[in-house]
Amino acid sequence: MLGAQANVTLIEADFLHGMAESFDYIIGNPPYVSITALSADERDYYRRQYSAASGRFDLYALFFEQAMRVLAPKGRLVFITPEKFAYVQSAARLRQQLAEAGVEEVAFLSEDTFAGLVTYPVVTTLQRDLPTAPTRVFPRHGDFIAVSLPTDGSSWLPHFNGHHRPSSTHTLSDAFVRISCGVATGADQIYVVGNV
Repeated sequence: MLGAQANVTLIEADFLHGMAESFDYIIGNPPYVSITALSADERDYYRRQYSAASGRFDLYALFFEQAMRVLAPKGRLVFITPEKFAYVQSAARLRQQLAEAGVEEVAFLSEDTFAGLVTYPVVTTLQRDLPTAPTRVFPRHGDFIAVSLPTDGSSWLPHFNGHHRPSSTHTLSDAFVRISCGVATGADQIYVVGNV
């Protein structure tokens, strides 16, 4: 309950269509909306406005980018989203932005956090202009670890799993921890095809 001295201002606006204010704290569970659920006009608009709107982007990635735009110096951002932004190619620019902004913590939540939904949720906390420090990672299964996130947009998963190697020596275990929801139909380029 808010105390008598609290000063709360409600703002009704479309967060992705620009905000003039800056905020000290942004806490949210942005919508998880695949590019396939957006109209062609919406996709075009978002691609013009957001560098994170590349490839098969999800709307929550744009909420991250917009939140970082309006986050005040030393401000703190906490979002619960699906974990896939940490490793999918379409989120490379978002990973770069997040790492440069200063990710404090990444906490993987139980897969059944949202009953009946398969989202593999993660809570990401960042503080703008955080001095360079390792990111605290809390895996679903296992002990807390501290990692230095790459700022080049590459996958964070190998770092989270303690398997980071130079790019020329990656193995499948660096990229995969489990098998989950399938890939998009028609994404043949992800398969290695050989003659038997």
